Amino acid sequence: MYTISGNTIMINDPELLRDIFIKDFHVFPDHINNIYFGSSHMSKGLFFLKGGDDWKRIRNIITPAFTSGKLRSMMGPISDITNRLVDMLVKYERTDSEKSDKDFGYDSISDDDPNDPTTGQTPTTKIPVGKLTTDEIVAQSTQFFLAGYDTSSAALSNAIYYLSEHKDCQQKLFDELDGCGDLSVESVLQLKYLNGVVNETLRLAPSFVQLFRTCVKDYKLGHTGITLPADTDVLISPYAIQRDPEYWPNPDAFIPERFIDPKHHPYAYVTFGAGPRLGTRV
Repeated sequence: MYTISGNTIMINDPELLRDIFIKDFHVFPDHINNIYFGSSHMSKGLFFLKGGDDWKRIRNIITPAFTSGKLRSMMGPISDITNRLVDMLVKYERTDSEKSDKDFGYDSISDDDPNDPTTGQTPTTKIPVGKLTTDEIVAQSTQFFLAGYDTSSAALSNAIYYLSEHKDCQQKLFDELDGCGDLSVESVLQLKYLNGVVNETLRLAPSFVQLFRTCVKDYKLGHTGITLPADTDVLISPYAIQRDPEYWPNPDAFIPERFIDPKHHPYAYVTFGAGPRLGTRV
């Protein structure tokens, strides 16, 4: 078919996707061609860069920001803000009082409070310097906000919706969380039903309805007898493949237990893609 980006083929076969994402990644290193931002810094964003030297360089620089140790160090502030959110929701549950962003847990060092004694103080933590240009730094920061906030808020909203529709699942999750005690990084990783709820939510309502890869040279597509010409875009639909009854029994039902003892094809669940450009690796 022909789309706004050019010649396009839709592929939702897990075996073919395995080759495209992993085995033959060198043939499909780019997300999509023919997207032009003019002079906008967004063209420097990791998601939109072609899979060449600049993409590899920027990816290597920002990847350490997402190590398990860095994420673990964020749990304290996250827990504090979450507790503040819960306290404020309880406080305002039956009132019509005006609420600020900070009441709902939002906090930012860019919002200086003139009555805060720490306002204006210079951070003492040394900021590591990477080999990024100013435009590249702005592009990655913008991308983190867009990709992080929207996907997380959508996933949480959808999870709450599905749990409200399935009270038995809601009760199972409550019981698991109630028996967990302290919600540390280590303990959360052991919550199998919570993991199932999140993954089943993303299966039914994936963060990305469509994924793209661009073929940079002529490519024989598995055993199909089809040869993709260079510059052909590959369109992948997580929404379609993750509701395909060939891979998911009763595909439209919300069943978190699917992911407690998963039996599905690993490439029939591609809500964030796969391979070197998976999720935050983009």
